Amino acid sequence: MLNYAAIPDPVNPKFPDKHGPQIDTEWWFSREGLKWSRPFRDLDATPDGVRIISHNPMIIGGKLLFNFGNRLFGLPEDRITYAAARANAEFSTVEFTAPARPLTLNAAIPSPDRLHATNQCYVMVAALDEQGSVVAGFERERCILRNVDAMDLPLHWGDKDTQSLAGKKLRLRFFLRAARIYSVREAAR
Repeated sequence: MLNYAAIPDPVNPKFPDKHGPQIDTEWWFSREGLKWSRPFRDLDATPDGVRIISHNPMIIGGKLLFNFGNRLFGLPEDRITYAAARANAEFSTVEFTAPARPLTLNAAIPSPDRLHATNQCYVMVAALDEQGSVVAGFERERCILRNVDAMDLPLHWGDKDTQSLAGKKLRLRFFLRAARIYSVREAAR
């Protein structure tokens, strides 16, 4: 999260609700996207006196990198947030128009914190039409992913992909266990 300084009304009366300049960058966390915690505010400053990251991330080699005092921290740029489940779970996307190119999944199956669950992990995907019914040939049993970790896993239902549904309104329903789903996107050209 980028933190900004407030601009008092007398300083900038034309934009009373706007924020001032960015002053730092801070990690915020949420399990469900509603309640956020700021755990690093509660920590003592590091030995070199740094508490909050004071710059935007640097993106180098597919990683977001942060200089934190005399240390460098990073994570893959496409894996900041995710949906996950240790036990069986399911969720659906919002409705979207199927693109002309097939869809890919950015996922870790099993998730990094469940590497011992290789015999239990899975992601299954069903394609739903505008009425919420499963599209024939796109049932979850036909699209099962296990023991893979990649940013561009092709979504296939047998020998089909979503190219045959291009232009139609869809939702995807995900079923997962011991997995993390980071994103779904149109395949690169």
